[in-house]
Amino acid sequence: MKSCKQIAEEWGISLRAVNELCKSGKIIGAIKNGRAWQIPDDATRPVDGRITSGKYSKKFFAARYDKYIQIYVNL
Repeated sequence: MKSCKQIAEEWGISLRAVNELCKSGKIIGAIKNGRAWQIPDDATRPVDGRITSGKYSKKFFAARYDKYIQIYVNL
């Protein structure tokens, strides 16, 4: 079993992020021992669920902003 600090260093993420993953149940086998989490040695890093497709690009937001400005100026 490893601590959150050890896992954070191994996975290259913050200690807070590891704590949140444990709290939300995304790290299988993580056990809370008092105030600290114990994570199995063979635990795998969960997949990051944020959008990486590029759907929310700068062009998309720029176009919406320009449309908003046109509406606001014409009032």
